[in-house]
Amino acid sequence: MKFAFRLLGTWLIGIALVLLIIDGARMLAVTEFVYTPLHQTWEALNSPSLEGLREVVVTRLHPAIWDSLIWPLLSLPGWALFGLPGLMFAVAGAKRTARRYRKFEQL
Repeated sequence: MKFAFRLLGTWLIGIALVLLIIDGARMLAVTEFVYTPLHQTWEALNSPSLEGLREVVVTRLHPAIWDSLIWPLLSLPGWALFGLPGLMFAVAGAKRTARRYRKFEQL
C-alpha cells in the first residue's frame, strides 16, 4: 500500500512540477505573478471531457455541486491542485526509519 501511495504521490508531484514550470515561464515573461487555472489547461488539452464531467455532475448529482464546489476548485492553479495531494500521498507512503542519535564527539 505504501508503494502505491509513493507512486501516486510521485506522479502527482511530477504533473504539478510541469504545470509550475509552464506558469513560471509565463511569470518571467510578464514579470508579475500569474497562474493558469486548471480548467483552462483542461480545456486546452481536452475540452469535451471537461464538458462531459460538467454534464455528469449537473445531471446525476446537483447543479449546485458544480457551481459551488467543483468549479471553484478548477479555478485554482493546476500545480497547487496536483502538488498538495501529491505531497500528502508521498508523505503517507514514506518509509519510516529509526532515528539514530549520535553524540557530537562521534561526528
